[in-house]
Amino acid sequence: MLKEFPHKNLIEIDIFELQPSQFFVNEDKVNAVSSFVNSSKDVVIPIIKKDEMIIVLDGHTRLYAASMKGIKTVFVFDTETEQYIYDFVQEAQRRNIKNVSDLKRLSHEDYEKEWYSYCDNYIKDKKGE
Repeated sequence: MLKEFPHKNLIEIDIFELQPSQFFVNEDKVNAVSSFVNSSKDVVIPIIKKDEMIIVLDGHTRLYAASMKGIKTVFVFDTETEQYIYDFVQEAQRRNIKNVSDLKRLSHEDYEKEWYSYCDNYIKDKKGE
């Protein structure tokens, strides 16, 4: 038996209107997802809206692959998130990451080093507060 999920209203949106909550994409993952990202219908991204921002919660690699293929729009749906995502967005903006074209493509090894290091330090800093 398959699990059923509530229906989500999908909205088509310009990919450059989306604010990433990450800073990097993993080159190996980009290559892997590029094989099935062929149109805007192939990319469905969970988002949260805050003030004037539409924040990407997941799917940064799919979004990046779509932009590399010249796909201009993707589908999004609203969901919920936790507080940390707003801290990640603030850090992304501090790093001048305002849309998908600003994400830095890294080798698998560099991605793991950079992203996991950031996340580990974030958690350590939050525990120290």
